[in-house]
Amino acid sequence: MEERRPKTTAPEKGAIPEKGNSWARCRTRPAIHFITPNITSGAGENVRLVCRVSGQPPPKVVWFKDKRQINRNATKYTQRHLKKRSELNILNASTADSGEYECRAKNRYNNSSVSNSTHVKITLPKAAVYSRPCPGSHRYDFCHNGGTCFEIDSIEELAC
Repeated sequence: MEERRPKTTAPEKGAIPEKGNSWARCRTRPAIHFITPNITSGAGENVRLVCRVSGQPPPKVVWFKDKRQINRNATKYTQRHLKKRSELNILNASTADSGEYECRAKNRYNNSSVSNSTHVKITLPKAAVYSRPCPGSHRYDFCHNGGTCFEIDSIEELAC
């Protein structure tokens, strides 16, 4: 009768076996495989950033904005952490939310962390300007050099 051995998976590059010399539970450094590319979004929208990681044990992910750690309890953001993926949602984004966002991953295997970053730009919608042709005689004598006169409704001013 042939002796059966438990199935193990091949170790990742750089893996070190735990006690007992078993590759079944090998430790690996954290790695970041993906972060949402640079993104431009409009003010008032929600923005979602995703960071995909690997490592054994599964790494802990921490998010930063402009080199400052984002408070997990801040109501401006929601964070969702799974074994191999972390999401940061920026709620009701404003121009103040523009900047560099960084995903840092760290596990117990090694004390250093790995990071990757992306840039977020929040833009304001273009202001609507309502105008109409100038009233009466201003239509012809207000603008020089063949300009066209119009009245801007919101400020009740004439312009060329």
